Amino acid sequence: RRHETLRTRFPAHGGEPVQEILPAAPVALPVADLSALEDRGENAAREALRSWALRPFDPSREPPLRFLLLRRGAEEHVFAVVIHHLVSDGWSTAIFLRELEALYDAAVRGVPSPLAEPRVQGVDWAVWQCEQLTEEVVEEHLRWWKERLAGAPRRLALPTDRPRPPWETTAGADVPLHLGAPLVEALRRLAREEEATLYMAFLAGFQVVLSRWAGQETVSVGTPVAGRPLLELEGLIGFFVHTAVVCTDLAGDPTGRELLGRVREAAFGAFAHQDLPFERLAEAFDPHREPGWSPLFQASFALHNAPRAVPRLPELAVEPVDVDPGTAQLDLAAALLETADGAGGSLRYRTALFHAATMRRLAGHWETLLQGLAAEPDRPLSSLPLLAEAERHQVLSEWSGGPELGEARETFPVLWEAQVDRTPDALAVVAAGRTLTFRELDRRANRIARRLRRLGVERESRVLLGLARTPDLLAALIGLWKAGGAAVPVAPDAPPERLATLRTAVAPVAELAAGDLEGLDGEGDERPLRTILPAQLAYVLHTSGSTGAPKGVMISHGSLAAFHIAFAETVGLAAPPLRIGLNAPLVFDASQQAVVALLHGHCLWIVPEDARRDPEALAGFLASADLDALDVTPAQLDLVLAAGEASGRLPRQLWVGGEPISAPLWRRLAALPRTLCWNVYGPTECTVELLGRPIDRSGAGEGPDLGRPFPGARVLLLDAAGRAVPVGAIGEICLGGPQTGRGYLERPDLTAERFRPDPFASAPGARLYHTGDLARWRPDGRIDLLGRADGQMKIRGVRVEPGEIEAALTAHPAVGGALVAAHRGGEGEKRLIAWLVPAPGAVLPSPAALREHLRERLPEGLIPAAFVPLAAFPLNARGKIDRAALPEPAAAETGEAPFVAPRDAVEQRLADLFREVLGGGAVGVHDSFFDRGGHSLTAVRLAGRVREALGVTLPVAALFAAPTVEDLARLLQAEGEITVPTLVVLRAGGDGAPLFLVHPGGGTVFVYLELVRRLPPGFPVFGLQAPGIDPGEQPPTTVDALVAHHLEQIRRVHPVGTRPVHLAGWSFGGLVAFELARRLREEGDDVAGCTLIDPTDPADLPALAWEPGAYDGPLDLLEAAERPAPALTWRARARRTRVLPGNHDSLLVAPGVEVLAEVVGEGLVARVRHPRSTYLG
Repeated sequence: RRHETLRTRFPAHGGEPVQEILPAAPVALPVADLSALEDRGENAAREALRSWALRPFDPSREPPLRFLLLRRGAEEHVFAVVIHHLVSDGWSTAIFLRELEALYDAAVRGVPSPLAEPRVQGVDWAVWQCEQLTEEVVEEHLRWWKERLAGAPRRLALPTDRPRPPWETTAGADVPLHLGAPLVEALRRLAREEEATLYMAFLAGFQVVLSRWAGQETVSVGTPVAGRPLLELEGLIGFFVHTAVVCTDLAGDPTGRELLGRVREAAFGAFAHQDLPFERLAEAFDPHREPGWSPLFQASFALHNAPRAVPRLPELAVEPVDVDPGTAQLDLAAALLETADGAGGSLRYRTALFHAATMRRLAGHWETLLQGLAAEPDRPLSSLPLLAEAERHQVLSEWSGGPELGEARETFPVLWEAQVDRTPDALAVVAAGRTLTFRELDRRANRIARRLRRLGVERESRVLLGLARTPDLLAALIGLWKAGGAAVPVAPDAPPERLATLRTAVAPVAELAAGDLEGLDGEGDERPLRTILPAQLAYVLHTSGSTGAPKGVMISHGSLAAFHIAFAETVGLAAPPLRIGLNAPLVFDASQQAVVALLHGHCLWIVPEDARRDPEALAGFLASADLDALDVTPAQLDLVLAAGEASGRLPRQLWVGGEPISAPLWRRLAALPRTLCWNVYGPTECTVELLGRPIDRSGAGEGPDLGRPFPGARVLLLDAAGRAVPVGAIGEICLGGPQTGRGYLERPDLTAERFRPDPFASAPGARLYHTGDLARWRPDGRIDLLGRADGQMKIRGVRVEPGEIEAALTAHPAVGGALVAAHRGGEGEKRLIAWLVPAPGAVLPSPAALREHLRERLPEGLIPAAFVPLAAFPLNARGKIDRAALPEPAAAETGEAPFVAPRDAVEQRLADLFREVLGGGAVGVHDSFFDRGGHSLTAVRLAGRVREALGVTLPVAALFAAPTVEDLARLLQAEGEITVPTLVVLRAGGDGAPLFLVHPGGGTVFVYLELVRRLPPGFPVFGLQAPGIDPGEQPPTTVDALVAHHLEQIRRVHPVGTRPVHLAGWSFGGLVAFELARRLREEGDDVAGCTLIDPTDPADLPALAWEPGAYDGPLDLLEAAERPAPALTWRARARRTRVLPGNHDSLLVAPGVEVLAEVVGEGLVARVRHPRSTYLG
């Protein structure tokens, strides 16, 4: 009676919720008797309370308050109260308990209520608040928040134990927090000295821990604010609490005292501008929020000053009963309460993201950091500890190194000649129709060595190797090492300008290219007498450079020998002679995996160049080679696995490296029945690889990780200040040990920057290579790779520095500025995109001209797939380039031909497949597959999609001959008749319930393309086309026959009961969608939604002789506002009817399709958020 909020419900009127205050009335108190149960103790009571408390309210029908009395015995009861958060907050709970105590006491004594009537009610406050929040006030608050949050990350990049679901989940748990009284008092004193509060000291430590774990310098944390500025509000029950965002910049390595000052300023500013409704703030900063993230912040902190009151009721002994609701509203929510022995509380977390052990570690790090802050507040943050001593020993000693590796005393030439003497007549290499035994290969290498000596090659002389994939490639490499020189491999087809750059940087004594190895018979084949020392240079490999010039990585013979021993021990190369495939070109260090296998007597089969691109050629090669092992990048695996299946000869081991492996691909590799795959990791600077693990069935469900260090390797994860990071936190991978390279050729500055002293090593002179790769320790000591600390990336296994491409682009006189980044296409594959601004007074060249310009300077793998012209780069509030605001590439930015839309079914199908494989915007008939970023591997995928979608086998070579949609359509139509399937995949991928869109009267689903492009991600979308589109094919003559056909098509991809299903249809398709939904429910399917988009009314089609049957499932009717007459048949059956702007035809084209996509998308996402109940809107 006293509080109107507790008897208020919120029904909808005109699609908007309104407040309806019910008259005061007695409240029911249901009683549940547990006394007869065998287990009537606390566990039973807790479980009963939890299930009752989690029963959802329907705010439109019932008040937001309910009670329950649990009887556990004659003298023991549990009284439970649940109040919806719509009308209550933490302050309100204390008011409720205080008033309960007073009213109960009065009732027992039979006296009137001692409580004064409230002077105002919640509705009065709501009206007053609306009057105060004028647009001018809102804009003033927004200006402050925009300045405060400018440049702050919208996502807290905490590494999660599980992949983040595509939508927010509410399942949660907590771990306890406790801080001792001495620590709390020390923090209180420090806060007082800095004119701050204990709350700010706790918050400062929390933000530092989050910063260290996430690797971010700016951290935003939400915090509740009471929101009761008037005295009259202090006794009201209601939801008055505001959420403020405390955004703290930790950059510049401040001291603990300086940090407190920053947090104090951020907190006071946030409190001063708390009146802006959080929804307005979130809308301004996160208008297109991702469903898997809460807006603006994902972690919160609250400090409670008083314990929860326990009412004193006459003649009763009252104790609180804690019930864990099992929910979490944020990724992390920390709460502390001051107690007699310090402070206690909990850290609540989403169980879909984190394990309890991870949260206990984070809580421990928070306490450790607060202890350091309180003890030495004048130290910089970088020196404050986070790790306890046991964890520090674990990450710096136990996990950081592989097994001991003896010092490599011999070098490749010595080990090679020893192997030749052991197995002179065994096959050493097979390539290009030639075979050489170990003796024959050794003799040819000796002749090359002698010739090189005559050309002036001495110890560490650098020699360019630009040979094709023949046995002479290996002979030249071995001969060069015998002569004492260092190999500098180059691609035989390297652009002239890049070759000239390398010659200038390397200053080679000699070059070996095609034709340079003729006439060797005159050279003697005796072994040269020259000692090759471990410290000598073995090879120089060039990787992409951020300054525009490639970097030459120098690797010594000692490092190569150490890799040879470590790799052989890890993957098992000491077995009897194996057949090893050499796939990677010599310009990539992965080729050394096969090269060092020669030292164990294994035979190398060099994969022909055409087989590295064409599945048919690769299948033939695999069939003849019957390999035991092959090196491969993840981007090549589709090709290799398809060829292995076709040949029946998939190698028994695959060494997968060069770029990260996705989780689906990891599971696929783990499931291979007769092939063991290895995930191997290492930069060129540390001699091929230093980490690895087998991808086997035992770890299939754990997801991709890098495994553990190779023998002799040293692996540390360090933060930006060079500190060891704790388990779970983000750090840079830093590598040491005997495989560490010498540095960069003629680049002492860059060598000093990336190869630094190891601060934790006991041996003098030990170095660590700082990779720039970000990772975290798993609890068992394995390493998760998380991304890059800089802009460097890998595209199809090739290391790419955007700066090198940007420098090449700005070398064009018409290009004033360039930004290059990786962009994921439709298949999730990364492509290079360049955003360009013109030079003053210039016009940007066409994409074709830019590609031609770049091909003179860069390898093909560094040519961007699309060029996006801009008038100027977008800037954030701090005046820096806002990369998040760079526009997505469209079709016109990948080529220069004018856009022409597909003109028939075949062209439309091919255009959809182009977009599916390559990503990007709309595809025109003149768009070239390769100009849009296609390459040999995506060509393989497109050929597979064409086979699946059109039933035509497309040789990859045909795609090279006909690269545009128009040319390919003409080719396919000339080759044979193309059948039009009635089930079309409009959008693949996603774990959500599938959506089936039913064709209108025209029979095709082309009308839905714009709608599908705008629907939320995560839901596969299929189109149902009418049979009879093909010439000569008879269409069904009744609705029942048409529905029966479509049911068969749906069952091809959606067996009965596998997961919920959505249906929708426009015009005549709405009628068919309804009947499909009805039949699916009859067959036991869960129809999550059926949406009729301005449907045909069967009453208008008497010739159809069909009437809708009984149906009790979800049904939404969307009518066009300009419809001539309402669809009365459907209005009588629909659960919800909405009128959308426009006419019948404009609903499916811009701008009307934007509204339609939003409404249809709401239905898809609603079922995800409300999986067990009817969605109420």
